[in-house]
Amino acid sequence: MPEISKDDAIGWAELIRQTIANRPFILKQNIDGRSSSTKVYITASIGVAAAPEDADDPLALIRHADRALYVGAKRAGRNRVAEYVK
Repeated sequence: MPEISKDDAIGWAELIRQTIANRPFILKQNIDGRSSSTKVYITASIGVAAAPEDADDPLALIRHADRALYVGAKRAGRNRVAEYVK
């Protein structure tokens, strides 16, 4: 997200996370003339890192966002947004 602050990126990530968590996927099935549908709720964890404060090159930026995802979000209980902290 070019030209956006890290705080704004975290805000967008949180909006995306909430949208995913609050809207079910509808699975529809038609077997032998019978149809059924099931609501499935999913969650997302998102890691956020920003350039240039967190990394100077694209690969490091992705690595830092991935680290924030696993260390900051998934280990903390999932369904979260976490920012990279040096």
